[in-house]
Amino acid sequence: MEFMSEIDFQRLKAKIHQRGYIRTDLRGTSMLPLLKDGQEVLIQKLTAELKTFDSIVFWNGKVLICHVIKHINSISKSYVTTGLLLQKEDTPVMEHQILGQATIKIPFFLKVYLTIKWKLKD
Repeated sequence: MEFMSEIDFQRLKAKIHQRGYIRTDLRGTSMLPLLKDGQEVLIQKLTAELKTFDSIVFWNGKVLICHVIKHINSISKSYVTTGLLLQKEDTPVMEHQILGQATIKIPFFLKVYLTIKWKLKD
């Protein structure tokens, strides 16, 4: 993961809003087995309301992270996200931190598995 300043994040966000998408290589293993370290991902501008299991790319103040939405707080407009590998919840993500939606499809069987696991954990 490479450090990203707020200025760089805002520039990248403006680029996505202008073009509608960007391609970038993601670093890390938190989204294994769906994403491998260094895999190229298409990140699209948000055009619809986000929902559970959508994959988003967000800026945590230091680096870009690609994780899955686990829970949406509609009152505060924040999103609880998690990676697939360790499934440790991130600090809630606010809308202004979201770069875009990663075009990653979570298989149905994985959604069922995660739903059961999350319910047992909570």
